[in-house]
Formats: sequence, C-alpha cells, structure tokens
Amino acid sequence: MYHRNECLHGGGIVSILYYFAYSFQTVLGLLAFGLGFLFYLKYRPVGLRHLCGFQAAFTLMSLRFAVLWFCDLGIPSLERVMPQLFLFTDVLYALVLFLFLPSGPCFILSLIPNRKGRHPERFLPPTALFLALLNLVPEIIRFARPGTVFPPLFRSLEGSVDILGIWAPTAFMVIFSLFYLKILVKGLFRMYLVSLWSLSLALVFAIAAAALGFIPPDFAPIPFALYGMILDIVFIGIGIRWYLNPPHETWAGISEALRLSKGLSAREAEIAARILEGLASREIADCLFISPRTVETHIRNLYRKTGVTSRFELITLLSKG
Repeated sequence: MYHRNECLHGGGIVSILYYFAYSFQTVLGLLAFGLGFLFYLKYRPVGLRHLCGFQAAFTLMSLRFAVLWFCDLGIPSLERVMPQLFLFTDVLYALVLFLFLPSGPCFILSLIPNRKGRHPERFLPPTALFLALLNLVPEIIRFARPGTVFPPLFRSLEGSVDILGIWAPTAFMVIFSLFYLKILVKGLFRMYLVSLWSLSLALVFAIAAAALGFIPPDFAPIPFALYGMILDIVFIGIGIRWYLNPPHETWAGISEALRLSKGLSAREAEIAARILEGLASREIADCLFISPRTVETHIRNLYRKTGVTSRFELITLLSKG
C-alpha cells in the first residue's frame, strides 16, 4: 500500500478527487464496521469478530489515504502541522498492520468446520505487533529527530512490511479459501467471500496494468478506492440482512427430532428457541421468569450438548433442524 511520499502529486483536481473518494470510503467503512459490531454483540460469532477487525483495517487505511490526499491539497495554513499529520498517517498504518494480518487469515480459518489446530491464531497477533512497531518506531524517531539516517538493512526491512503485513495475508485468504470453495460458498459470508475473490483478482490485473503503463499514474489509486468501497457496501448489505432484517426461516423454532438427538431438556429447548428469536440472556430470563444466571447455566449446557462455542454457531446448528 502506498507510502506517504508516493501519494503526493502537488495538489490539483486529482488530489481533490481522491480526498473525497477516500473520505467517502471511510464513511462507508465506519457504517459497515458499526453494523458488523452490533451483529457480533448480539450473536457472538467468532468469524464476525475477525471480519470486523479486517473491516476496521480497511477503514483505517482509507482514512490514512484521505488524510494524505488532504495534505496534498496544498493548503498554506497546513504547512506548520504537516509533520504531525504525516506522523498521524504513520500511526494509522501501524494500526492497519496490527489489525489486517491477524484478522484476515483468522476470519477465513474460522469458517472451516472442525478445523484442527489453532496455531495461526496464536502467532499472527504477535507477528502483526512486531511489523507494526517495525514500521512505526523509525517514523517516530524521524519525527523527533529530523534527518536521522537508518542503515540500509533496516530500510530494506521497512520495505518488506507491505508484503508481509498486507499482500501475504491477502494472498493467503484468497488461495486458502479457494481450497474450501464448496464449504465457504454455502455459509453466511458467501456474498462477502465471492466479492473478495472477484475484487482481489480484478485488483491484481489493475496493479499489473498500472505497472506496465496501461493506466496513467494519476489514476493508479482508483482500483484501491473501488476495492474498499465495494467490500464496504457488501458488508453493509450483510449487516442489514442479518441484523436488521433476518430471514424468517433462520429464526424458526427447533425441531423435536433435533431436540431428542441432542438430548436437550424441555427447558433447554425452550431457551434455545428464545435464542433463535434473537433474545439476549436477560430478555430470556424475563420471559421465562428465571434468573439470568440460570439462563447462562442452561446456555452452557446447550453448548456442551451441541458441541458449539457461541450463540451464532448454536443458531446455525439449530436452524438447520
């Protein structure tokens, strides 16, 4: 992803265009993240937690680009605060690295049923933190002590951050998910995944076209802006469909055959039905005139008997009947 000196062209209509484009993408990203986070708070699917982190990384990246293009507008009054604005964009990029590397691959891995081993989930966060600090610390030093020169080896390490923190996890997400294509296209996030695959392929062709000179330099950032906007729109669509207007069949009551096969008691089946209606634990307690602690005990029993770890997995299992 572009470093700050690659984004600056000296003002003009191009800077204005991209400033508003990335500002709009930031607004879309905030809306998408907000809807996804509300859905996560209600149903607690692990996959959506990772997807929210992935979406937050995209939003921070678009905000970073918006600030860079704003700096490129050439407003005289900004000259004195330009170093602070550039440091702010470096902090944003460090946050992008910290969120993007663990969230993207872990989102794909969380969608694979009965997957053995949790090693990526363990080593990716500390790796992301290392890359974020590797990128941020030199920029802080340069801000505090202008003119500081780092060894060539250190500069080459800085240059590899994009590959390790952005492009490598993106390639992993696309390639690994293609191996599980039949499983993933049947799940909740199939629309998002199909969009991710299609847009990633289109982005690769766009980058290749720009590198070969088929796209003028002034228009090279357009694919990145469109890539983020479309993913934001798809994510917003998922949030609206599954949080604001869930399909009726997903929230139907559980079948008697499933209740018997899982060994659920009558009370557990009743609580499961309330969960399928989207009620929180306190709301279930109020409806059944029992304490919230008792509801939580029954929910833990439901998890144990059905072999799930979250409300969302329970909803997915029980709604299939």
